[in-house]
Amino acid sequence: MSSARWIAMDDEHTDNPHCWSWGDWAITQIDGEGYWLCVSSGVEYGPFATWDAVTQHAESVRGDKS
Repeated sequence: MSSARWIAMDDEHTDNPHCWSWGDWAITQIDGEGYWLCVSSGVEYGPFATWDAVTQHAESVRGDKS
């Protein structure tokens, strides 16, 4: 199975989005706090210091990778 393809959500005011989605999962970046992952069950994970850390955690949580 391939890695999740996170899609940046449009930001009407800047070219710096702070929210990404993959299906019904979301990653949100909160300035000064880091990245947070919210999965479809409503469980939140975070904060993570980097994009790589949060996306790697998302891959670990998915459970459908072979």
